[in-house]
Amino acid sequence: METVDWPDPQLEGVEFINLAPVKDFQTGITREKNTDSTIQAIIRETVTKDPMFTRNYFISFYEKLVDNDYAMGQYSRFIRLLAEDRNGATFWHCTAGKDRAGAAAMIIEEVLGVDRDTILEDYMLTNVYLEKDILAYVEKMAPLASREAVEQPVRDFFGAREEYIGATINKIDTEYGGMDNFIREKLGIGEDLRERLRAMYLE
Repeated sequence: METVDWPDPQLEGVEFINLAPVKDFQTGITREKNTDSTIQAIIRETVTKDPMFTRNYFISFYEKLVDNDYAMGQYSRFIRLLAEDRNGATFWHCTAGKDRAGAAAMIIEEVLGVDRDTILEDYMLTNVYLEKDILAYVEKMAPLASREAVEQPVRDFFGAREEYIGATINKIDTEYGGMDNFIREKLGIGEDLRERLRAMYLE
């Protein structure tokens, strides 16, 4: 897994906590050293057969995340850690910062009561910060077809799209009748804890 292939540097005075919401390897979500062949297969499928294949792949992941008890347990733990009295800042990340960390950002922003437009804008900033990496992957995948043919599938694969995080939000709204119910019932986060977090991070 990534924590073995690319471990975080050990920094003095920094506590490292591994709260990975995905247990096992999943192409495009987790990243290991030898995954190019599976990524290429998805890009090739998109280029040659179904232009929506990559997007649908990620939409499915974001939807399934809501029903993943292990993932939601990890996100609940993450929120509770943020509510603890600690000195300094909290920095959370995954490999790219788009999917697992992106969902974490969306959830904590919802807990804090941030408006939906701001949450989506924040998520889409991922593309700005990943642009250099995305372009590098376009060049890497170009031999599969042509640069023009692979660019959009690569952007769909490595970039952020509103329909990705929107798939999680829509699933929550459909299954739980809204984010407040989801936070209370699925994550086990009550209003007292939400008020504590708001006082810590919004005031």
